[in-house]
Amino acid sequence: MNGVTGQYQSWHLHILHILRLGILTLTVGLLSACGGGGSSSGDNGTTDTVTLESIGLEQDSSNEYQYFLTAYYSDDSSTDITEDADWSVSDTSLATVEAGLLTPLHSGALTLSASYEGMDAEIDVELAPILQSVQLDRDASNFDQYYLTAYYDDDTSEDVTADAEWSISDTSLATVEAGLITALESGSATLIASFGGETADMEIEHLVYVREIIPAYFRFAALKNNGSVVSWGYTDSNEVSFSDVSTSLSSGVESVFSTSSSFAALKSDGSVITWGHSGYGGNSSSVSVNLEDNVVNVYSTAGAYAALKSDGSVVTWGYGDGGGDSSAVSTELASDVVTIFSTNSAFAALKADGSVVTWGREEDGGDSSAVSSDISSDVVTIYSAGAAFAALKSDGSVVTWGDEQFGGDSSVVSTEISNDVVAIYSSGSAFAALKSDGSVVTWGFINGGDSSAVSTQISSDVVEVFGNSYSFAALKSDGSVVTWGRDEYGGDSSAVSDQLADGVDTIYASNGAFAAVKIDGSVVTWGKDNDGGDSSAVSSELSGDVESIFSNLQGFAALKTDGSVICWGDPVIDGSSVSDQLASGVLIIVSGRESFAALKDDKSVVTWGHEVFGGDSSDVDFY
Repeated sequence: MNGVTGQYQSWHLHILHILRLGILTLTVGLLSACGGGGSSSGDNGTTDTVTLESIGLEQDSSNEYQYFLTAYYSDDSSTDITEDADWSVSDTSLATVEAGLLTPLHSGALTLSASYEGMDAEIDVELAPILQSVQLDRDASNFDQYYLTAYYDDDTSEDVTADAEWSISDTSLATVEAGLITALESGSATLIASFGGETADMEIEHLVYVREIIPAYFRFAALKNNGSVVSWGYTDSNEVSFSDVSTSLSSGVESVFSTSSSFAALKSDGSVITWGHSGYGGNSSSVSVNLEDNVVNVYSTAGAYAALKSDGSVVTWGYGDGGGDSSAVSTELASDVVTIFSTNSAFAALKADGSVVTWGREEDGGDSSAVSSDISSDVVTIYSAGAAFAALKSDGSVVTWGDEQFGGDSSVVSTEISNDVVAIYSSGSAFAALKSDGSVVTWGFINGGDSSAVSTQISSDVVEVFGNSYSFAALKSDGSVVTWGRDEYGGDSSAVSDQLADGVDTIYASNGAFAAVKIDGSVVTWGKDNDGGDSSAVSSELSGDVESIFSNLQGFAALKTDGSVICWGDPVIDGSSVSDQLASGVLIIVSGRESFAALKDDKSVVTWGHEVFGGDSSDVDFY
């Protein structure tokens, strides 16, 4: 609290003050003259006079704009004189005052003054910024999150999302808390937020929308924000249809996983629902009891699933030789599994003690008996190519198994990968190990596994390696790129070597081509023409502002900073049929094997490519 003390005034003013308060003070001599008696007097025969000595100005502890004035008297008493004082402010454009209560008009500094019986007190007051308006905005990356911003008269602003009062016009469709909408049913509603007497509202169209798209080889599944799922793309007669399980997928789904031809939905209650090709994981009836609860994650090969449960056990189903049959290692998978890795047809489970358990097609990595002692402890993570595994151990060494020709046999480089390996990259048929000194060691199928032609160039300063089916591209710290592998698949980049000499930021790969994004946002491509290696038809559009690139077997789709999409490669994925929808507003692109699906900032979904394999979604309700 702040206090300001006034000055002593004359004796006459004290008498006037006392009379105003209705207090009669008489001397002994006056009482004697009237014949009275019984007065209180001092030893010298005079009466003590109570006088106003000072006034004090103080701020209310519970209201920053309320002030009180107190009178202090010579007998140590005090009185609240707020209502009796004269109040004023130094700048009436900033505030007014009445009975000590300030009413701010604008932010700023002023002096508050109070006068009483000739005494003055004053205090400097800093008026806080005054709320002028509030604005409601949607999070750029989360359609369900909205923020309220308060704007003040001093040109400042603040996020008041947590302090605002939120409501929605139709609570049967959605609820809202701290700006986060939880959609219940499809429809539209008005979102309302209030703060400090100001209110903002926004009409929310499509409360239910697609949050994530999950690809299989020839089909897609879309997970909506209300936990429901829709699916489209290729189907055949030997499968569990989406319509058979659609009721179970109408709510509560948290994530969706896929094999080449089926999907598995993990629900919030820990259960799993499957559909798609029966032989490739779409039919899980044989293990349905084990999938009713406590599943925390699902992994897949091309034709089978492995569900990890909360107790560390694993449940498998789908194509038996592709990892669906784990009966041979059931005891080892009964507990302590922490994560699972896969090749096309085999699984490798990493356990809490650093050991690895494998099953599935033997030649694709399902049989690890030859290296069982090497992977019985200290494994920290596992990498895979199409038909082989490479385990990275805590000492920086690597252990490999699976198809010998495709990376399962690393004996020719065993010394080089016995230590200091920090990461491993793969093509479809080989591995490339990045060491702590920036050098790269390769093994596997000769197309990619043999890097002898560029060994000097990848002996240092490599920061990352990218692979397609049969080639690698290494990005170096100076922004240059080194390539090797099958020439026509991008192993030979001599035609664009000048453009890859510096300034490359990252690299993307399709089945048989590469696309490098440079720091200026331009794109350089090489490799098989029909897989996206030839981008000459769209070169002007790829000369700048490319943000990221997505790929499938047939080519590339580049997302630009303005939200537009440029496609090249096989004509089937050129996007011309939906070019107007791809001109702006695209947030992310998902790749199927021969098609693409894009999520836009207006909550719409655009698909293109091979119509049968997911490129045509015209019959799908995404809301």
